[in-house]
Amino acid sequence: MEYADLTLENYIKNYNQKLSNNERISLGCQVLRGIEILWNNNILHRDISFNNILLKLYDNIYPVIKISDFGLAKEINSDSISIDTEIKGSLNDFSTLKIKGFNEYNIEDELYALTQVLYFIATGKENVKKANCDFLKKGISEDKENRYKKLEDLKVDFISLLKAR
Repeated sequence: MEYADLTLENYIKNYNQKLSNNERISLGCQVLRGIEILWNNNILHRDISFNNILLKLYDNIYPVIKISDFGLAKEINSDSISIDTEIKGSLNDFSTLKIKGFNEYNIEDELYALTQVLYFIATGKENVKKANCDFLKKGISEDKENRYKKLEDLKVDFISLLKAR
């Protein structure tokens, strides 16, 4: 893998006040496109986080996103993970995964973590517990039926959040 300059966490913390909404949209859409490519190749990342998304900086263009750390990745619908696999991933919904098991991790679990990453890109805020944002509330709702089910819906609402600011 080529050298990356910063993690998403460091980039947002260092440049949050200077980022335009268009740059935030670019970053978020690159993350979503990377995940879409994984899913189209039947792969779940299972450890989406602020530190597993890297940025390569180039002169005069928006940074390029690189998704890293595939140590927990698995094929969608794969049975190759043992039933008692330890739950990992800093942005995963541990309460849900404790009940169903990390071996049953699916696209909806990935969308839960992605919502938090996109909220961080949009706002620079990591603490989601006290946030008053409909986009975030939907993505991490305790009622699993209210959460995002499709990547495209998450993308549309992320872009709308930034365009409304």
